[in-house]
Amino acid sequence: MEHPGSESLQWVSKDLNAAVQDARLALEEYVEGGASRRSLESFVQRCHVIQGVLRMVEVYGAALLAEEMEKAAQYLLKGGTGAHDDEINFFR
Repeated sequence: MEHPGSESLQWVSKDLNAAVQDARLALEEYVEGGASRRSLESFVQRCHVIQGVLRMVEVYGAALLAEEMEKAAQYLLKGGTGAHDDEINFFR
């Protein structure tokens, strides 16, 4: 028996994959490009969209992961702990 959200997930998979790819690129740019605030803000926005889509199609485990990634990135935007290398390694 299929998961109840699997059909819905198929409908949004193309856009969801694009959002995940955009988030990945923004995060890579942040990590490798000298910690650009704009890149991290873009990552946060993408994670928020990804989380919303996953909740809508009832894929709650992945939605929770997206939410935690968003919160971690928001923490970095607010200044983090000052241990920049440790914070960056969280996303690797």
